[in-house]
Amino acid sequence: MSRTAEGELLELSRRMLEAARESAWEEVSALEERRRKLLGGVVLRPAAWEALLVLNEEVLALAERARQETLEALERVHRGRAACKVYGGCP
Repeated sequence: MSRTAEGELLELSRRMLEAARESAWEEVSALEERRRKLLGGVVLRPAAWEALLVLNEEVLALAERARQETLEALERVHRGRAACKVYGGCP
């Protein structure tokens, strides 16, 4: 793999992290798809793999946090609907 393609992979990973920090999950998904296409069948230097792994772990941690926040929000909605049913409905 050329240094240019390696750099592009790292840049896509950095952009994925930036998008994840902004909760732009559709953008993260689109960037990940582009990155996956570039990764297919290539050999990266160990330092590049390490950098990709670090970036990816950060993205995954942010995704897990967002997932947990979404589950908590859905649980609050569920509890609110249950309370409405118990107390005679909501508007």
